[in-house]
Amino acid sequence: MTRDFGVLISVSPAGAAAVAHRPATDVDGFEFAEGRRWMTNEALAAIEGARRAGASHFVLADAHGGGLGLLLDELPTDAEVIRSWPRPLGQMEGIAADGIEACLLVGHRTGNQSWGGVLSQSFSQAGIRDVRLQGQSRSETGFNAMVAQQFGVPIVLASGDDAYVSHVQSILPGVPTVMTKQAISLSSAITRSPNAVLDEIREAAQHGVANRPPLAPAQCLSPDLEIEFVERGPAELLALLPDVRRTGPFTVALPATDMVQASHWLTFVCHYVPSGLVRY
Repeated sequence: MTRDFGVLISVSPAGAAAVAHRPATDVDGFEFAEGRRWMTNEALAAIEGARRAGASHFVLADAHGGGLGLLLDELPTDAEVIRSWPRPLGQMEGIAADGIEACLLVGHRTGNQSWGGVLSQSFSQAGIRDVRLQGQSRSETGFNAMVAQQFGVPIVLASGDDAYVSHVQSILPGVPTVMTKQAISLSSAITRSPNAVLDEIREAAQHGVANRPPLAPAQCLSPDLEIEFVERGPAELLALLPDVRRTGPFTVALPATDMVQASHWLTFVCHYVPSGLVRY
């Protein structure tokens, strides 16, 4: 008898085929409708591949911008979608749901510290220059991988542009990848047809889920979280909180005993707007 299990699919349009600039990912952008459709189709391909490998339920984390990009009417009825923000585990919200045995990163991107990649960014447009864990700079995917590791859930697929694929192969060797486009610059790409990548995502998802490593015991990782901002103000304000240390003009060290707490801090930093902040 087949055992029921589920997968988490964290989906972003930034790494989807054909998306080459911000208007395709912003709700007010002229190409946003197309970007949503390209993103949704790649998510559907990942669902189909995972289903072929035996997955019986699907949790989708809408992981970019306002978290409202997926076209819900296009999704199968056995898919659940996590929408909007804030969420305690960010792009990995849903990883702790019952029965999740694999995680797929569809349409993701490189971070601020990358030399290349379309729409590279680290975590938000809230002015974060870098996030460091255990003294090392971490991209969104590097951070997400540590969250998944804490819950013992393997990452079994990552798709995005060529710079992103190279990044994943360097930090998560052996994880199946699909290249959707070649980055020329931050806002330019040589893209494949959106339909051309769907079979590859479907097949890679099937292979990744079918050959997923067994669930590992939960690990309580000590992240030693540091966040570096573009401007000095956020570091000054956060350093007023108990146990937050300012380690540089733009940088704070935040108390986190595991990746869940690190995710909580990152959610707070990305979404909290001080009501009394005045610009002089």
